[in-house]
Amino acid sequence: MGCDFSRMFCLLAEDNTLMRGVLHIVMDSENVRYYNFVQGGKEAVEIIRLCLGPLKGADGGIDCIISDVLMPGIYGHMPLWWIRRSEHSPGRFVTVVMISDMVDHRCLRTARDAGVNEFVANPFSPDIIFKRIQRVIENPLQFAHTPTFLGRTGGAAKIMQSRSAASSRIPIAR
Repeated sequence: MGCDFSRMFCLLAEDNTLMRGVLHIVMDSENVRYYNFVQGGKEAVEIIRLCLGPLKGADGGIDCIISDVLMPGIYGHMPLWWIRRSEHSPGRFVTVVMISDMVDHRCLRTARDAGVNEFVANPFSPDIIFKRIQRVIENPLQFAHTPTFLGRTGGAAKIMQSRSAASSRIPIAR
């Protein structure tokens, strides 16, 4: 059964004009009425500081962050590290979905280690982002926090324990 995203507030960090247009269409197609675009990581962190007190969705907080990895100013993983690890972050466990053309092993591992909920590879089908968000809602994962890792338990924890390249792959959506 589908989720009602009409009261969800999304922060979309994307610097590419074309991708911003695609994400605008995706938001409208899922009836998301509350969303805001920022063009870079620094701007995303500032908005998060302002908006993410108690997570209230359409009442003022941010329910979900959808972020590109490659943005000007701050590399896309840096806002995620700040969200998950900073004692000043007001929403350490907010849902974060990262989107990128760059899906090499290092990028995926960095996103996983930073605590991303889902990773979507470009190009993607318009509905895949909300399928991923719905999966987070319907199957919330516990987070593990160690000095070197804050992220999902379960599959991600097993990945952390393995040293082989074959078993360190994480699923990505297209």
